[in-house]
Amino acid sequence: MSHWFPHEKRGTISGLFGTSYHMGNVISLFLAGAILLHFKWRAVFWFPALLFFVSGIQFLILEKDNPESAGFKPKANTEQDSLSAENSDSGSRHFLVNPRLWQIGFASLSLNIMAWGFIYWVPTYLYEKIGYSISGAAFRTLLFPLAGCAGAVFAGWMTDKLPGYRRTPVIVVMLLLAALLTLILPAIPSGMKIAMLICLALMGFLIDGPHVLLAMTLAMDYGGKKRSASAAGFVDAMNYIGAAIGAFVAGYLVDRCGWQPAFHFWTAAVLATVVIMLPMWRNEK
Repeated sequence: MSHWFPHEKRGTISGLFGTSYHMGNVISLFLAGAILLHFKWRAVFWFPALLFFVSGIQFLILEKDNPESAGFKPKANTEQDSLSAENSDSGSRHFLVNPRLWQIGFASLSLNIMAWGFIYWVPTYLYEKIGYSISGAAFRTLLFPLAGCAGAVFAGWMTDKLPGYRRTPVIVVMLLLAALLTLILPAIPSGMKIAMLICLALMGFLIDGPHVLLAMTLAMDYGGKKRSASAAGFVDAMNYIGAAIGAFVAGYLVDRCGWQPAFHFWTAAVLATVVIMLPMWRNEK
C-alpha cells in the first residue's frame, strides 16, 4: 500500500484496510459455528482451505504491485524514506538494527499479548463467570472485533488529521483508556450484563485501533516504499510471538490463580506498550 497512497493518507487507508482483518475474525467464528452445526469437525479445515484457494486465484489475477503496473502514470517521488533518512546505507543490516523498527515491533508484541490472549479467553470468562451459554458467550465475544473495526477506522483517520500525521499520540491515549477498562471489566457484577458488554465493545475499539497503526501504518511510515513489506513482515512476526505468549500465559494464570491475575496481566501488557511508545511521542515528526 505504500506504493499506492501518500504518507498523509496512510492512516485512513490502513484503518479501512484493517477492518478486513477484524471482520475476518468475526466471519471465521460464524463460519466455524455454522459448519459444525451441519458437518463433522473435519469440515472446519476443508472450508477455509477452499476459501484460501479461491482467494489465491483472485489475488494472482487481480493484484498489482504499484500504480504503474495497473496502467497509471507514475507520480513524482516526493516522499522521504524514513529508514533511508536515518541510515546512509540502505542495506538490510541497517534496516534490521533500526531502533524505531524494533521499538514498533516490541510494542506490537506487547499489545498482542493482551489482544490475542484476551480474545482467546474472554468466551470462557463469559461462560464461567457471567453465566452465558457456550454459544451465547461466543457470539457476545464478537463485540470485541466488531467494535475493533470502528476503532481501526477512527484511529487511522485521526492520525491523518493531526499535525505532522503523528501516530503515537493516538496510540498512547487509546491504550491508556483500554488499560483502565481492562481493570474495570472484571469488577462489573455479573448481573450488569449490558454494562459489561459495553465495556467489552469499548475495549475492542480502543485496542484494535492502535493494533492497526502499529502493524500497518507505522510499518509503512518507517519502512518507506522500498522496505515497507520487510517492515510489515517483521512487525507481524512480533505480533504472532506476542499472541503465543498471551494465550499461554493467560491460560496458565486462569488455571492456577483465577481470572483477576489474568486481567492484571493483560493490563500490564497494554501499559507496557504505552511505555515502549512514549519516547516516540516526542521524537515523531
